Amino acid sequence: MKIKRLLFISLLSLTSCSPSYDMSLSEIMYTPYKYVYKDDTFEYIGPLGTSLYLKMYNADQINEVYDNTSEILEKYHKLSDNFLDYDNITNIYSLNEMEEVNDVVIDEDLFNLIKRAKELSILTKGKFNLSMGQITSLWKDKFDNLNIYEKATSFSKDETYYIKNIRNKYLPVYGLTAFDEDKTYYVFKGKFTNNIVDPSKEEIDEALKTVIPYDKLDEYLILNDEKHSLTIKNYSSDKKTKLDLGGIAKGYTLNEMRKVVSSTYPGFIWGGSSSIVTFAKNPSPTRDYYGINLTEPSGAIDSSNKVFSFMMNEFSSISTSGDEEQYYFNTEGIRRTHIINEDGYSSSYHRNVTVYSSSVSADVLDVLSTAIMNTKTPQEIKELVELFENRYSSSIAYSYVDEVNSSYNLYLNQEFKDLIIPSSYSSKINSVTVI
Repeated sequence: MKIKRLLFISLLSLTSCSPSYDMSLSEIMYTPYKYVYKDDTFEYIGPLGTSLYLKMYNADQINEVYDNTSEILEKYHKLSDNFLDYDNITNIYSLNEMEEVNDVVIDEDLFNLIKRAKELSILTKGKFNLSMGQITSLWKDKFDNLNIYEKATSFSKDETYYIKNIRNKYLPVYGLTAFDEDKTYYVFKGKFTNNIVDPSKEEIDEALKTVIPYDKLDEYLILNDEKHSLTIKNYSSDKKTKLDLGGIAKGYTLNEMRKVVSSTYPGFIWGGSSSIVTFAKNPSPTRDYYGINLTEPSGAIDSSNKVFSFMMNEFSSISTSGDEEQYYFNTEGIRRTHIINEDGYSSSYHRNVTVYSSSVSADVLDVLSTAIMNTKTPQEIKELVELFENRYSSSIAYSYVDEVNSSYNLYLNQEFKDLIIPSSYSSKINSVTVI
């Protein structure tokens, strides 16, 4: 399960080597909008705990698209937030804080999001589980405290600045042109990655008692379709079961945003860190796809560090899960990552996973990429993907990368192999295995 509010930005990037476009379509991709908004607690914040960008080829239409989708994004951010409550909204945080959740009527959009998360928790047989809130909060505290910040003493337009919120979390400030004298700003100075103490076994065991097994979700997490109400029966008599939608909320939201946008606009992409959705063909006269780089797990976001490039077509979605951004080595030298499996620990078997589909929605792919990270063998992965393909009556392309001595073994199905641009393979790839 992906922990909410952690960033997975280094795996995906638009290819920098674009062909020359017809001047009537513009030579550049316009990216004037980064989705942010302001509230009383966070100042300017990135929705869903990540960075989302609107990318289009038409400068006139981008204003309209942004206006049509910002409200949807803000609503889903607030509904899925499990750290703050908001006026007149019952969200994940407020549900988790209730002493008892018994037939509580919730917003229809949140109801449908929880319903989808429950279905996928069952489909993955617990490799993703929306009831793991107590577990994910244990690990999130560890990853939140890895970063080192230092008080800023002077302003530079090229620096990213952070402020501390009421929960002592550091959040980036967007649109800053000068320091506000009433605020304290910080700069990121690196992170601790070695000799970190894991949550104790006792803490994990206690938190695991609250997790509803996937085959008991129908019994303990009850949804009333007519009333849009929710009942959560605590699986443990000693501690409350809490929800976490971190592994699905972003993809679900991107899909809802796509629904309100006409497909007649020139090609554009939303990049939500590890999720991208497209709406129309690339308007280039020389190619009708978008070129996407999969960069090295330990590399910078740069095409020179790519493992390969692949084609993303119109009306398609991709999701990538990886372990290169949020990780540490514990006191025993074991690498821990933000992706937590059903036994309450990090045991990702791969450095990154990418899944792609022209018809399966981004939220489903988000969950699948997470589940594959926690699935060991090629045969088990193939069976998991086939389970999703049968459920959604659609083919799914997938690949995953394992690192061996600073080089990579690439595994993928034929559908994904057909998407890779042949000349783009990195020299660091040891082998390519079609499953």
